[in-house]
Amino acid sequence: MHWLNVLVKPTKQEKLRYRVGGVSYAVQTEGIHVCIIDFTVSRLCHEGNIVYVDMSKSPEVFECEGDYQFDIYRMMRDMNGLSELAALRDTVLSGSYKSATQLVNLSFYFDTCRID
Repeated sequence: MHWLNVLVKPTKQEKLRYRVGGVSYAVQTEGIHVCIIDFTVSRLCHEGNIVYVDMSKSPEVFECEGDYQFDIYRMMRDMNGLSELAALRDTVLSGSYKSATQLVNLSFYFDTCRID
């Protein structure tokens, strides 16, 4: 996951309600609706088949520069050789670390900037 996987927008709803795996959840919004998306390393099981994006078919993603996310893709490749299911936990943790780092840095940026 990377920072482009985190969508944020204001909301007037006090709570957002979700149902996952037969369990209902109600989450306080504090005026913010956050949605996390990820289409790169996600896996979906449909009729017994695993559906996913095969990054090995897009080698250019490992050659890009300019965003830490591309470094994460290279780390994922080096960790699991792009095997379909290998080391998913490790790659997701790497992405989560990267996202947390970017959010902290962004938070620091907004704390030190003023818009006049």
